[in-house]
Amino acid sequence: MNQSQRYNWIDYAKFLSIFFVVYFHCPPLLPKIPATSLSLFRMSCFFFLSGLLFNISKYPSVWSFAKHRSKQLLIPYFSFFAALYVYWLLWGHKHDTPGIPFYRPLFEYIYGRPGLIDEPLWFVSCLFALQMLFYLFIKTVKNRFAAIIILLAIPFLPVFVDLSNAPWMLDSVCIYFPFYGIASMYRKEIMQQLGKQKIQLLYGTILLFIYISIVYLLSSEAVHHAFLITGLRMMGSFCIIFPFLLIIKYLADSWGEIVVAKYISTNAIVVLALHTYVIIIITAIIALLGYPSTFFEGKYWLKFFIAVFNVLVMVIPIYLINQYFPFILGKTKNR
Repeated sequence: MNQSQRYNWIDYAKFLSIFFVVYFHCPPLLPKIPATSLSLFRMSCFFFLSGLLFNISKYPSVWSFAKHRSKQLLIPYFSFFAALYVYWLLWGHKHDTPGIPFYRPLFEYIYGRPGLIDEPLWFVSCLFALQMLFYLFIKTVKNRFAAIIILLAIPFLPVFVDLSNAPWMLDSVCIYFPFYGIASMYRKEIMQQLGKQKIQLLYGTILLFIYISIVYLLSSEAVHHAFLITGLRMMGSFCIIFPFLLIIKYLADSWGEIVVAKYISTNAIVVLALHTYVIIIITAIIALLGYPSTFFEGKYWLKFFIAVFNVLVMVIPIYLINQYFPFILGKTKNR
């Protein structure tokens, strides 16, 4: 696999991952089985891809790594907050969340758990915290076998310790730590295996069958113990990632580069920050046209088209931000 092929399929995978995030948030809510299926896949795949791109050899010290990730993650995180906080003060504070202290969103963002403003950016604070902890982890734990055992054990920590209100999404950091870590530690092996598509087709099919079985088991709510649920969810997420990437790799090799997919995937943070506001605008228009709040119920075809429109319309803010306000993304303006 050459470098250009590699980044083609990663762009495909990131694009579809962000599409599924948008699709999940668009109205109407999904039924139990599809919702469970997407919940096992969409964010775990995002973290897996992020880990696949991590190369610790580029960063000789934790400070160099922190500086790099702060520029790529924290600057956009707080920049989007600043812009949307102004909107919230002028409109949302008065009409959507009256009675909420004006300083509460500030505390939420500093605490790393966005809620009132642009909640999807929890992914950014979570990713930053996860990456910093993983850097320290991989520098400390030298034995690969021990590292894997610890990585697979970390998601069970929230079962025994209440981290639901921990700073910087530490509960989610625990859940997604093994996906980022294993992808990073076994990047070379993963790349090699994805290059053997015909040989891996059988394994991918078996993993897909296991994933479907776990989805039905979790959707039926037959399992109630938090420890078993966590284990099944982690297993299901790992099972779907490999067949998904096999399919993506095949499509990328067949179709080559798709400019729109690459453009959106490399600016995924803009989509994360703004897609819910597009949804708000669409639902407001539907309400202004006189349709009831139940208009979207059962219209899953409409959900798909709203998601497609939402992702494609993101090209506009992505272009404007990169062209005129690149500092929002931690970039310098091209001269």
